[in-house]
Amino acid sequence: MESIRHAQIDPNGLCNAGCWFCPVAYKGNPKEYVNQMAPEDFRNIIQQIDYFKGDIVSPEFNGIYTSHYNESFLYRYFEEMLETLREFKLGTVILTNGTPRTPDKVEIINKYQDVVWGLCVNAPIWSDEELFAKRTNMNKSLFQKLKINVSYAYVNLKNKNLLSIQVNGHDKDSGALKGPKFPDITETEL
Repeated sequence: MESIRHAQIDPNGLCNAGCWFCPVAYKGNPKEYVNQMAPEDFRNIIQQIDYFKGDIVSPEFNGIYTSHYNESFLYRYFEEMLETLREFKLGTVILTNGTPRTPDKVEIINKYQDVVWGLCVNAPIWSDEELFAKRTNMNKSLFQKLKINVSYAYVNLKNKNLLSIQVNGHDKDSGALKGPKFPDITETEL
């Protein structure tokens, strides 16, 4: 019998962006998931994963993903989440659009280096604030905040290898389906 090797737990149902490649741009944040998971509920899920290791959960299970269509740094119990992961000797990679990452989050990550295996900033553009606004449906002023936040993280993270930047561009030959929120992109913007 196959056992569970990976899990995604979305403790926060909110995102402050609406990137063209994300379902949030098309459907918004589902109202039934706008609430934030209570720390005790998060702990209960992790405790169950731990309990079932060697049974329906693989003994090698060692970490979770905390978001895909929401923003991890908007979770108000971010540090409590990391404390729970530490207690059960699990880790995570933080996925973020980088705009709500504040200096205090970097200090928390430094405190939980044994738990945070990576900090992946997911940005659809890295070179132009107008294109940033167009591709994320955010105010263009947040582009400078993103760059400041990433620079702060790079300078202040104790383990600089945690930081990565993923740029979700568009290749006109990729064959990607273009939904109704796909931004008009000129040849010079590709």
